[in-house]
Amino acid sequence: MLLDVFKPAHPGLTPEQVEARNAREKSALSSLAGILTNAPMPDSFAVDLMQGYVDGELSLAEVKERIIAETKRRYSSVPSQ
Repeated sequence: MLLDVFKPAHPGLTPEQVEARNAREKSALSSLAGILTNAPMPDSFAVDLMQGYVDGELSLAEVKERIIAETKRRYSSVPSQ
C-alpha cells in the first residue's frame, strides 16, 4: 500500500537534514501502516503531529505529550465505568 500522507520536504535542506527527515518519515509511515491494519486513518490532529515529527519540528516526546494532552482534553468529561 502506498501511503501519500506527508508533505514534501522543505527546499534548502542539507543532505544530512534530508537523510534525517527521510528516516523520520519512514518511521512514521511504518507506524501509520501498523495502525491502518486494525483502525481507520488517524484524524487530522494526529496526522499534523506526525507531519511535525517528520519535518523535525517535534520530537517523539513532544508528539506523545501533545497526544496525551489532547486525549485528556477530548475525553475528560466522559464518565468512567
